[in-house]
Amino acid sequence: MDSGGDAEAAKSMGTGRVNRWETLLDVYFNELGPMNQLFGTSKHWMAHNQYIAYLMQVGIVGLTVFLIFLIRFIVKLYSIYHRTRNPSVYAAFTLLIMYVFYAFTGHPFDYTTLLWYLMILLSMINVYEVHQMRNKQQKLKAITDKNFLLNKTQLN
Repeated sequence: MDSGGDAEAAKSMGTGRVNRWETLLDVYFNELGPMNQLFGTSKHWMAHNQYIAYLMQVGIVGLTVFLIFLIRFIVKLYSIYHRTRNPSVYAAFTLLIMYVFYAFTGHPFDYTTLLWYLMILLSMINVYEVHQMRNKQQKLKAITDKNFLLNKTQLN
C-alpha cells in the first residue's frame, strides 16, 4: 500500500535531520577513538540535535553530566511546584521542558538570549531552595534550643 510519500523523504523529516543523526552516530561509534568517545572532539557539530551534538563535542562523559543537570532541575522544579503551586516555578519548569524537547531537533542551549532566560529562572529556583533550607535549619535550631532550655529547667 502506497502512503503517498517517499520513505526516504519521511526519514529525513523534510530537512535531512534523521540522516544527519544517523551519520553522526555512525561517526561516533565507528570512527572516533575511545578517548574521543569518552571526552569528545571539542568541535562544533551541527547535528540539529543538542544531545547528539554534545555527545560528539564533549563525549559520553560530558553528555552524561549535562543530562544529570537537566534531570536534576526537572525533578527539583517539579517537586517545588508540587509543594508550592508557585506560578514562577511552573514557568521555569515549563521553559525547561520546552528546552528539553526542542533539543531533539535543534540547539536551544546554543542561543545565548534563551539560555540566559533559562539560567536566570534556574538560579532563582536555587535561591528559593537555599532560602527554604535555611528556614528549615532555623526552625530546627529553635526547636532544639527550646528543648535544651526546657530540659535544663526541668533538671534544676
